[in-house]
Amino acid sequence: MAKTVTPKGNTEKVILPDGSSVWFNSGSKLIYIIFFKGNERRVTLEGERYFEVVKDKSKPFIVLTKKYENTCSRYFF
Repeated sequence: MAKTVTPKGNTEKVILPDGSSVWFNSGSKLIYIIFFKGNERRVTLEGERYFEVVKDKSKPFIVLTKKYENTCSRYFF
């Protein structure tokens, strides 16, 4: 597992193992598996972010938060 934490007052961009990009606002945290295996791409998020997701219909991109589980139906959100 990998964890990215953006310090207060900073923003950051991370490229995920599948090539998807994530931009973080200050104080955000993302946890993800270093190599997406199986039939899905799942990440856990705390804070604010912007995703540009690489299209792969065979492996949905799923974002978990404290309140929601969201399967990406678009390629940016």
